[in-house]
Amino acid sequence: KKATYKKVFLLEPLKQFTKDYARTENMHFTEELDKLLLRSYEEQGIDVIRIPLVSINERVKLIRAHIDEA
Repeated sequence: KKATYKKVFLLEPLKQFTKDYARTENMHFTEELDKLLLRSYEEQGIDVIRIPLVSINERVKLIRAHIDEA
């Protein structure tokens, strides 16, 4: 079964991060993946809610605010 979404949250990627066992990509890959995800969601007609690069608590507040609106 194909998944369908009305909206997705797309968090702005971190500008700096430490590579480790789980995060093996570099900054260029991260930026390209972000663009690809945005374009892919938009081409499918999915409403993309961008969450800016702010503190974790602020990101949670923004996401919860959008959920509470629904």
